[in-house]
Amino acid sequence: MDLQPLYDVKERLSYAAIAGTGLLDEDFRLKRAVEALSPLAAASPVFAKISAGVEVLLGAPAEERGGLLLDVLALVDAVAYTQGVTGVEGELVPLTPGSGTYWEASYGQLHPLLELLGGTGGGRMAQIKATWEEHPDYFADYRVLPALVRGLGDSYGELAELAASILERIGPAAVPLLKENFDPAGKREMVRRVRLLEKLAGGAENDFYLAQLPEAKKEVREALIYALRHHSGNTEKLLELVQTERGKAKEMVLWALARSDDPAAWDFWAVRAAKKPEQTAKYLVGSQQPGAGKLSALLLTEQLEPFAAAPDTPISKEQAALIESLLQALPGKTGTEVENCFRQAAALGTALDRPLEGVPGTWNVSSLVWHRGNRPFSRAVAEALHTALLVLPDRELTDLALELYESRGGSFLAPALTARLLTQEAEACWQWAEQRFYQRGIFGRSARKDALEPFRAALEPMCWKEEGCVLRLAVQDPADDTLCVYEQPLRQVPGPRWYGLLMDGNGALDQVLLTLLRTLPEGAEVPERVGYYLYQRSLDSGGQGQVCFELLLRLGWQNWDGYLRKRAEKTGELSFYRCKSMLDRLPLTNGEKAVQLRELDRLTTGVKRLKSAYGGWPTEQVKQLIAAWEADPSGRSQ
Repeated sequence: MDLQPLYDVKERLSYAAIAGTGLLDEDFRLKRAVEALSPLAAASPVFAKISAGVEVLLGAPAEERGGLLLDVLALVDAVAYTQGVTGVEGELVPLTPGSGTYWEASYGQLHPLLELLGGTGGGRMAQIKATWEEHPDYFADYRVLPALVRGLGDSYGELAELAASILERIGPAAVPLLKENFDPAGKREMVRRVRLLEKLAGGAENDFYLAQLPEAKKEVREALIYALRHHSGNTEKLLELVQTERGKAKEMVLWALARSDDPAAWDFWAVRAAKKPEQTAKYLVGSQQPGAGKLSALLLTEQLEPFAAAPDTPISKEQAALIESLLQALPGKTGTEVENCFRQAAALGTALDRPLEGVPGTWNVSSLVWHRGNRPFSRAVAEALHTALLVLPDRELTDLALELYESRGGSFLAPALTARLLTQEAEACWQWAEQRFYQRGIFGRSARKDALEPFRAALEPMCWKEEGCVLRLAVQDPADDTLCVYEQPLRQVPGPRWYGLLMDGNGALDQVLLTLLRTLPEGAEVPERVGYYLYQRSLDSGGQGQVCFELLLRLGWQNWDGYLRKRAEKTGELSFYRCKSMLDRLPLTNGEKAVQLRELDRLTTGVKRLKSAYGGWPTEQVKQLIAAWEADPSGRSQ
């Protein structure tokens, strides 16, 4: 069936809708198209209806033609839409699984993103991030997803990592494309592909890892070996590789064996630990397998027993290094053996807070993974328990934290407070915390100085997610340096009663306070003391002062008298453009803004004048702005 007459009628009616119905009588092309439509009208009722509609339109009075034209044009459009075809031969088939989904976005909308993903040079990362935040659905589109996978090989490393993080958020839909055209002898792009496959599919892609391994080279081989840990059936293969691999590849075999749930793997480690305990301890860090917990506890118990029997036993450098590694291995492990090991270490108290044999100065336990800096042994034990609660808490560990705080006190306050946050309702947790944070004095209560650091350590990991408040710990996996994130949900969110305690921390707990206040809805009422505290903190320069300023605006704070003058006097410098930007955002009238700007202008003169930053103080521009605001004092210009 030749539908060209239908399209000709549609074209002429569309032209009439633009040019006006007054020209219909002179449109010979329309009349010719209607005549050509006759065979179709005879064959189909719907085409007959179109033909009749056009005849009525052409014979109608001028004043009625507008409505009739729209009616018949709508019918023609609807029929033409149903007759749409592709310009490609063959049958329509679904997209290949894993190549992406279709989103209703035109090529024009997606083209800038495709250009960024396939381009070179700087400046692309910020634009890709902005597109991800505004249109995350674009990235799963079948036109974009392949380009995003190719972006894993971008020469700009940070952009390649951004592509990896977006693909991880997209989820398993990206797995087929990650496997497509995989090059086991490739470079960094292929390493990223393997790591993404691990996160998105784990052991489900075990056959793929094994199939690529014979031809794999260097870093790709190392990544594939480490991926074998996801499947317990790989133990025999890993035990073969531990005999044949060398260098970093052999290390990855050992890391994989230390994360296996196969008893045969732990038989291997038991033999190795008896011969090389110091080399074994390294690979136990980060493993959450029951075998790793039992072995770590056994090895550490053996190292601590001589000191339990005779606390003044000399500590060799070799013993100290092994004890440090084993302490770092305890987080992520649970079970009776682990709990008893913590008790044994805590029972030593400060007995090991002393110099090593032949080394001057107190022995400080260094950090491998969980904490930076050095600390004496007694504090390192408490920090290891605190970290264990953030990595893999269970009821026995939280009870242990409370038990050790009651019996040992001191540095066990942080893990005890963390245990309360994870297990207790808000009111009970608050009462417990209040009793341990404050001390009574002649002038009332004040914060205990020795409580500030434990409270900060316990509360600063707190952050917000869509599903609620969590304690979050992010560390590098010692095996492959990828980021491991652990999030443990709080039993209940700390309420407004905590605000006062946090403000009494003399600035040490400000970050926690801001975390809680950020969750409040815009315009929410806060106690006046909280608003005044934020006001004072916002006078400081730097990031935290700016955060306090933003919070005050969001919560609707109204008392801004003399704010910019106070801020300038406290920071000791002026920036016109920053001050102007802040004034524009303050809920003030033009007259009130003029007063504040005039106060700032005075600070630029006199004996104690302030230093002007970023190009000096534009006196004439300031005078003009003040005059403009004073001309309309009740207005609220931006």
